[in-house]
Amino acid sequence: MNKTLLALLAATVATLSVGAHADTVTPSQADAQKTEAKGDYKTDKAQAKADYNRNRHECKETTSGAVERACRKDAKAQERQDKADAKLDYKVDKADIKASTKQAAFEGRLDRSALAEPRHDSHRAGVRAPGFQA
Repeated sequence: MNKTLLALLAATVATLSVGAHADTVTPSQADAQKTEAKGDYKTDKAQAKADYNRNRHECKETTSGAVERACRKDAKAQERQDKADAKLDYKVDKADIKASTKQAAFEGRLDRSALAEPRHDSHRAGVRAPGFQA
């Protein structure tokens, strides 16, 4: 249930944050941001693993028997939670990057259409352009 709640919360935050900032992102900037997000994700996963190993070692040193097994089980559950949080953050970052890239592409289309020359329909009204010879 916690994962569902976190996913729903992250989706809501992502939706609201897309409307909050209208930064335009070029494809090369988006690639750099994706690479950075992936690096952050890998770093967070490695930190979760290191924390797990440290907690497991502490459990081994300070407790014994059933208490030790429960402590190790809690350490493993915390590692899973940390990894899930890292993955959720990564997915939200990717969605934000994708949305900002799409927004930039959409704004680009609007800008190009505004710069296009107006269309004259004089040929439909039977009016000939100056210098036209039949």
